[in-house]
Order: sequence, then structure tokens, then C-alpha cells
Amino acid sequence: MNETVLSKICLAKHQYDDAVINIKRENDFLNCIGIIVLQDAVESLLLALCDHINIDIADKDAFHKYIEKINKKIDPKKLPYRTHLNDLNKMRVSAKHSAIIPNKTAINNLIPAISSFLSDVALDHLGVDFWIMNEGRNLTNQTIKNFIDEAYSSYEEENYFNTLVACRKAIHIEIERAYDISQFRTITKHMKLMSSFSFAPSYAKTPDYIKEHVKAPTDYICLDTNHVDNEMTKSGVDHITFWNVLRMTPPVYLNHNEEWIVKNIYSLKYDENIKKNSEYILQSTVAILMAKQRYNEKLKSSYHQFHHKIIPKGTHIYERAESINVSPKKIVEEDFRGNQHCKTIGLDGEEYIELLTYHPFEFGFILAKDLE
Repeated sequence: MNETVLSKICLAKHQYDDAVINIKRENDFLNCIGIIVLQDAVESLLLALCDHINIDIADKDAFHKYIEKINKKIDPKKLPYRTHLNDLNKMRVSAKHSAIIPNKTAINNLIPAISSFLSDVALDHLGVDFWIMNEGRNLTNQTIKNFIDEAYSSYEEENYFNTLVACRKAIHIEIERAYDISQFRTITKHMKLMSSFSFAPSYAKTPDYIKEHVKAPTDYICLDTNHVDNEMTKSGVDHITFWNVLRMTPPVYLNHNEEWIVKNIYSLKYDENIKKNSEYILQSTVAILMAKQRYNEKLKSSYHQFHHKIIPKGTHIYERAESINVSPKKIVEEDFRGNQHCKTIGLDGEEYIELLTYHPFEFGFILAKDLE
């Protein structure tokens, strides 16, 4: 099945969801919109089927023409629920062209038939589950994509708890691990620098907090709710949806040995609604990840290419770009390969090289003349 067909099926699913939301509202005009969009959902699925079985559709073809051409192609089979589709089309025409408010009872009676139509056609003629379409195929982070693929596979295998776990792992990689406080378990000389790379609340980035509050590995993730909500807003993610995903999935943690730790919460694992919950989590997780990806793709930044140079034994490394009457924070004890970030004029007017090296970890400033 090609990408165009898949995209039209996914579009139909989103149109159906939007339609049902509007139909459930106690507002006549939103009900009108709901009927119009519900018809669009049916039409999108029919167009996907036309693409799939190679039927040419002209721009001027009316709704009933789609059905006639498809029935001719799949003969002796016929598309189901023809009467209900005709009723839907009549409601849509009245609502769209004459602003006639559809009868609420008639709408509610129609939805189950349209739901069954979408489900049956997708499964019988397209070979897919209409309600669970893998929209994560466009994710560019391969690790995250693998977890989403695992989540869908688990759902198809009716392993619903693993669906929840795989979704949470994807969220952990994309969002939660930026709030990991495990690196602050002990006091080190680099704590201030490490703190700048963590989005966890400042009060949590101390050994005392960790000793008191971290009872299990998953507790190393300490979210700053205000920061998270701001990030969701920038990405266009609904806050309630994100927090629902966290509440409805088991906490996970990727430790320093690259081992996953899962907190098996029995109330989630044995919830009688776990199938329905996993459907919601799948759709919501993918929506969050795709929104984050679109936002990240819009951000522009230059590629940071470090210049490597041997830092010789005896070189003085300073805390800041100043060396006159200032003691170095460190004197290099043996040669090592350092990453030179930039050259700058220091606070004392001398030229300095800014150093940022991870193996071994080192940050500071070196007089440029010492490296000539």
C-alpha cells in the first residue's frame, strides 16, 4: 500500500474523530459541521480505496459516482450501508447548502452505521484496521519510530500493556530524559555546568533531594511542570493530552547501562478498559511526537564543528577568559586531545581559546599563545 493511500485513510480517521466531537456538542451549527466532516471522512476513505484498486476519479464526479465505480470494480461484492450513505449525503447537502439543522436523533442513529462502514471497508478492501493506523511512519528519529512500531505490533497482538510501555519509552526518549536528575547524586566540580543541560527543577538537582525523594529508578525523572507546559505550547501539543499519556502509561527509565526499567503498575496492567486506553494512548503519543518533530524541524541552528588540538602537559586552564593575577583552575598533567570551541578576546585583553571536551570532561579557557 502506497503512502498516498495510507495518508487518505489517516485523514479519514481524523475527520471522523472531528465529526463525532462536533456532533456530540449541544450546538446546532457544530452539529452541521459534524455532518459535513463525517461525509468528508467517508469520501476520503472511498478515495483511498479508488487509489488502491486503480479507479480513475474525475474532479467533477459526485459522491454517488465514487460508490458506483467502486461497486463495478469489486463486483460481485458491493459496498455496505448504501442506504445510510445516501442519508448522510442528503444531510450534508442540506446542512452545507441550505444551513438546515440536522435532526439530532437521526444523526445519532446514523453514526454507528457510518462507523461500521469505515471499519468494514478498511478491513475488507484495504486490509487495515481503520481505528488503529500507524501514523508514526513519518517519524525521523529511528529509536522513537521503533518504539512506536513496537506499540502498534503489540496492539495487533493484543498485548495492550506492552503497547502502553512502548509508547511511554518513546515519550521518555523525546521528552522525559531531559529531566533526569541521576547525574546529581553526588557533588562534583562540574555540577553547575551539568545543571545547565538539565530541565529538571533546580531544587531537585541536589544529592539531598535525591536521597530524600528518589525511591526507585523511575523517580530520577523529575518534571518541571511549568517548563513542560511551555514546551507543549510551543509545539502545539494539548497539555491535557500530554499529561493524560503520562498518567495512563507506566513510568519507565533508561539507566546508564542502556537498560530499560519499567514500573509495572497493576491498576494500568489489569484495567478492564486497557484495550480502549491503549488505542487512545497510541493516537495521542504519535500526535505528540509528530507535533514535537514539526516544531523541531522549524528551529534553525548552525552545525557546531569542533576543532581538535592536542592540549600539552603543563597548559594552564582558567575558569574564565582572564589570566593576569589569576590562578588557573587546573594545570594539565598529561597531553590530551581537546575540542576548541572558539577564539575570543578575554576580560584582560588577551586572546583565549574556549575549550569544551567530554572525554575527559573539561571546560575552560586557555591562552591562545600557549597553544601556538
